[in-house]
Amino acid sequence: IICLTILGLESVAPVSEYQIITQEQFDFFKSKYNHIVVLGDNDETGRQFIIKHVKKYNIPHYLFPKSMGKDISDNISLYGINRIKSIV
Repeated sequence: IICLTILGLESVAPVSEYQIITQEQFDFFKSKYNHIVVLGDNDETGRQFIIKHVKKYNIPHYLFPKSMGKDISDNISLYGINRIKSIV
């Protein structure tokens, strides 16, 4: 969440990657934001997190390529804020 805020993006996250946001939460976010994208870590747990949300809510997703770091904070450290901001 902090990394996305640094990039100028509002974000929310469940307590755990094993938890799916509820329909009520999704409806609230949908009423508040023009774009909703699910972002997960590029590991098995993160990919499953993305799949569950995409299937349930039919929303776009983003996953960093395996050639990059597994999550947004890794990638900011590796490539810098400006490059990651242009990707996300």
